[in-house]
Amino acid sequence: LVANEDDRKGILKLYLNNEDDDEPFEKQMCKKFVGCDSLPQLLDSGIISIDEKKYHYTIVENIEGKWLYEFIMKEKYNTWEEAVVIIVEVLKALKHLHSMSDGIIYNNINTTTIEIQENDECVKVYLTDTEHLSRRINGRATFDVEELNNWFRAPETFKGIYDEQSDIFSAGALLYTMIEGK
Repeated sequence: LVANEDDRKGILKLYLNNEDDDEPFEKQMCKKFVGCDSLPQLLDSGIISIDEKKYHYTIVENIEGKWLYEFIMKEKYNTWEEAVVIIVEVLKALKHLHSMSDGIIYNNINTTTIEIQENDECVKVYLTDTEHLSRRINGRATFDVEELNNWFRAPETFKGIYDEQSDIFSAGALLYTMIEGK
């Protein structure tokens, strides 16, 4: 458990940065604890070095929101104006992941992996479900592809190609789903 300067707490997940390893990215997770004092340097680079090994990391905040599909079922975020607010935030999160050292691909954009917090002032969008994070893949996926929602998958992912473009395709399918409500 880590906290930032606003005392918001989250779980720090570390992933071994080993491109030669066939083990799924999620299962390479390091079991070491990294304290709050290390957090500022972590946020700058996207990679941390512990005992001469490099690790990617994600910080999963403890949030209390609702899944995007719950809003869609209530016919919320189904106009262009409402949907654009959400999709822009999803694209910002993807840009952050893709721009990290070695690029991280999300691989599982859909209505059940996006959580939303609303208040009178703003809407916050969170990508959840880190089990399918990976580097760019051209061949065999390092995660269980059966768990992915086929409606949101880019055509090339069925051939084993997972990259930034496949994440963008999934975001487009998400936008369509929000507007059409199905």
